[in-house]
Amino acid sequence: MKFIYKALFSIMLCAALLLLCSCSNLSGEEYFPETTDRSTETETAGTTEATTEATTEATTEQTEESIDHSGLMIRKEDYGAEVPDDVIVLTAAVDTQDNRLEVEIRGWGRNFENWGILKKVLIGDPRKNMAVWEDLDRILLAPYSKANGEKLYVACALQDAMGHCTDEVYRFTGPRASRRVFACKGRGKTGVPMTSAPKKTDVGQRYNAYLVTVGVDTIKDQVFSWMKVEQPGAVGYMHFPDLPEYDTEHFLQLTGEKLVSRMVNGNLVY
Repeated sequence: MKFIYKALFSIMLCAALLLLCSCSNLSGEEYFPETTDRSTETETAGTTEATTEATTEATTEQTEESIDHSGLMIRKEDYGAEVPDDVIVLTAAVDTQDNRLEVEIRGWGRNFENWGILKKVLIGDPRKNMAVWEDLDRILLAPYSKANGEKLYVACALQDAMGHCTDEVYRFTGPRASRRVFACKGRGKTGVPMTSAPKKTDVGQRYNAYLVTVGVDTIKDQVFSWMKVEQPGAVGYMHFPDLPEYDTEHFLQLTGEKLVSRMVNGNLVY
């Protein structure tokens, strides 16, 4: 199953929050273990695609579950400020494409209740156009205000590094590790932890950069369950701002996957 990029955004944002919670004392170089991830870095832009392996297990039945995009789209709301009062922390995700960067910031409150804050598309080839990186840095450094004037800043960010711009992503994230800005790659396999500790890779070492491995299937299942929550204030309830970037296409792509479950040798498998 291939991840659609806006669904991947939510997965990465969730991972960034979880990473932030587990690394709350992160302050600089001394935090990170000097370990090197020797896994391949020659993956292409489809690295977050789940791998289907041949199996001889007996599958007896299969069901599919999907989310109606319109049910999420009608939640769009005017916050009355950039950031709602109940937001405690901001995280960001950056999708890296050959002709653009796409960034989304999401706010998080108690019990994983979350709010879309900002979404921008930065047009330009990241391998040639330094302006897109300057624009991205401004977005990640900017203050975001509540109605009472309190300002929040992005506390943690993850950027997809597994395309044609791996070196550029490491070059950007390396000097910003103390700000919790990390490169990431997805592993689409059942049972992979939501996030790994930041590690240096062979390529990343050249830029003093760190890589976080994201268990995309694990987090995708969590996000899928949050999209089904209908009561504001409940665990994982997802809010969306009344902004033009959160259009019909956004919600179609966010809900563009189905949760498939099947019985294999008497066990329920997703």
